[in-house]
This record gives sequence, structure tokens and C-alpha cells, in this order.
Amino acid sequence: MEEVQETQAVQEVKETKQEVDTESLLRQKLDEEARALGFEDWDTMQAKLLEEKGRYYELLEKVKKEAEEKQRKAQEEIVNLKKQYEETIVRYETLKHFKDAIDPDKAFKLFRSEKEVYIKDGKVYADGEPIEKAIEKFLTENPYLLKPTQKQGAGTTPAQQTEKLPSPQEKLRQAFKKLIGGER
Repeated sequence: MEEVQETQAVQEVKETKQEVDTESLLRQKLDEEARALGFEDWDTMQAKLLEEKGRYYELLEKVKKEAEEKQRKAQEEIVNLKKQYEETIVRYETLKHFKDAIDPDKAFKLFRSEKEVYIKDGKVYADGEPIEKAIEKFLTENPYLLKPTQKQGAGTTPAQQTEKLPSPQEKLRQAFKKLIGGER
């Protein structure tokens, strides 16, 4: 029985030595490969790679945050330009119906202070009515805003010519010029 135990002990020592040898051989081979790549040893190479990976992820996060900030600013600018465009359309569509007003700008401001004007499906509305009808009602309720309707003749003065309003496209073009800071 003692011989069996000795044989088993010798066998275990041999297996352990073989495992240790395999590990040390593997370690030596990895160290050689690391030196061939310009590193001191395998552990140093692993540490440098982890350090570089960390810097890469930091840079990636920085670039990602910058891109998100630029996207947020661009979205804000788009919303702002859309509001300006809609306001230009509302102003144009409203002012063209105030052509018979003594002062179209003042009539427009008074109208806007009393009515909710908005765009829906590409058309301008005021308090739920098409802009034409709303302005017609408004001018009927406020006739003092209109120019006198006398025909020219003895005792009357010629009506003042109103200046032509720029189109919405022209106003949008002017807004873009102002935004980018130059003539195009």
C-alpha cells in the first residue's frame, strides 16, 4: 500500500511541475512577443494598452458631447428660423389685407394684440377664422383705421401710396443673410 501512495505522490509532483513549466513557458513566450513589439514585458504591454484604451474612451466621450451640443444648437436654430419664417408669413399675409389702412403697421399691431394669429395647414388664421374674414371683421369694427374712401376731385387730397411689402421668401432671404453675416 505504501508503494501505491508513493507512486501517486510522485505522479502528483510530476503533474504539478508540468503545469508550472507550462505556465512559465507561456509567460516567457508572451514576454518575448511583448519585447518584439517594443515593450518591456507582457504586463507592461497590458498596462500601456489599458492606458491607451482609457484615453481613447475619454476622447470619444469628449467628441460625443461636442457633437451633441452642436446638434442641440442646430435644433434650436432650426426652431428659431421656423418661428421667424412663420412670423414673416403671418405678417405678410396680414399686412396685405391692411392695404386700405391709414397706417398698416399700427393696424397690424392692434390686430395682433386682439387676435390669436397662427398658421395651420399652410394657411393663416386669426381666432379660428381665415385671415381675410378676420381682418374684414376687424376693419368693420374699427373703421377709423381705414383711409377715407372719397374719390379724388375738388377738395380732396390724393391718397398716399403704400410701399410694396417684401414677399415672405425675400424676408426669409434677408433673415438668412443676417444670420450668416454677409451678402449672397
